Amino acid sequence: MKPYLEKHFQRDFTKWYKKEAENLVWPSLAYVLKRTTGGTVAFSKFEDQQLPALQACCTQNGLHHELTDASLGINPFDGFLLRYADAYVGIVFYANDKAKREFWFIEIDDVMALKTVQKSITLKNCQKLGFELKL
Repeated sequence: MKPYLEKHFQRDFTKWYKKEAENLVWPSLAYVLKRTTGGTVAFSKFEDQQLPALQACCTQNGLHHELTDASLGINPFDGFLLRYADAYVGIVFYANDKAKREFWFIEIDDVMALKTVQKSITLKNCQKLGFELKL
């Protein structure tokens, strides 16, 4: 069995989102996706800017991001500003020897609260604070 990578999680989440778009409550959404073959995702696995950027999306000042013309393909627009958006960390818990995958989303405020008291996000944290997606 081939490994299930973050790019596969992104693909599956995008398919799910497109299918469920009219039923979703999120007007705007920012997210970071992570995968683990164990029961935890260490905070050290996040890029330095990722969690603060997710936090910024939830605020009045928001997060402005300019898309560069140097990127591959055609950009849909030049940039965006996310203010008062919902922001989540999405985690897929995946065992290499099993086909079963669990997909969890946890709000950025809960993630940041966990970061103050532990070194990683566990499956139990997600079960307590997040919600499971059926991708």
